[in-house]
Amino acid sequence: MGDVRLHQLVHGYRNGHELLAGSVKLAPQDAELVMRLSDLSGTLPPEDDFYPYLTVYPLASDRYYAVARTWLDKDAPRSGCVLTHTILVPMERWADGDTGVEDVVAALVKPLRNRLGKANEPLEIVAASPRPLSPELPSTEIDLFVAKYFGESMRPIVWFVDRNPENALLAIFRILWPSLRKRFAACTLSLQPRALSSAPFDLLFAPTNVYSRFSKIARENFIEGSGASKAQAKLEPWMRGLAQAILDPFQLPRSSDWPELVATLSAEPTAIRSLYL
Repeated sequence: MGDVRLHQLVHGYRNGHELLAGSVKLAPQDAELVMRLSDLSGTLPPEDDFYPYLTVYPLASDRYYAVARTWLDKDAPRSGCVLTHTILVPMERWADGDTGVEDVVAALVKPLRNRLGKANEPLEIVAASPRPLSPELPSTEIDLFVAKYFGESMRPIVWFVDRNPENALLAIFRILWPSLRKRFAACTLSLQPRALSSAPFDLLFAPTNVYSRFSKIARENFIEGSGASKAQAKLEPWMRGLAQAILDPFQLPRSSDWPELVATLSAEPTAIRSLYL
């Protein structure tokens, strides 16, 4: 991927949570979705438990894929406010992997209220070589995620973890194929269940102190450290190979490497089984 210019948006508190600056005007359904998902992901936990988090998702129109980071806004006139920087990647470019998620994430910066004018112009993304990623989660939890999501298409997967799981999410992205990459939605600090306009998120990382807020989601959709080791005996051989691809991690074939990839693998997570078998 060469350097590329992408549209960006900044949301935060003015007269409520709203759009503060942006380089593109979105269709109403897209604008409404970005407004909602750029706000705080739930009731604020103790400040010591908060870290800037990622939210990644497709827009309702399928025109763009959104990659966003959210920070607490301590300068806002009220508590519990946030600032969110969102970068919009054209969907076909995103699906083909021409724009790397790590390059987009690296371009997310905390907005400065006195310099919001910069966000009214497209942002230049500089391509970099993929960096080594070591998911900071036990391999048994990665195994359980593979078994539930790729083995059974469970969603949402609620993964309880009390440390920033960003590396794990980026490593997972490296193994997503085009049709799944286009519809995958995740958040690295989910303070309550999150959803798109018509579907739940695929993956929600959540701190353990908000466990009760997910009581309406089936317990089998949870990944908890205490029960993660039970996944080992349930993994089929192909699942172990896929889990290892996340842990290494390495990237599965892209459309440019294998033109039949899109036709071979549908948007269902379980489609990956055919690639291994």
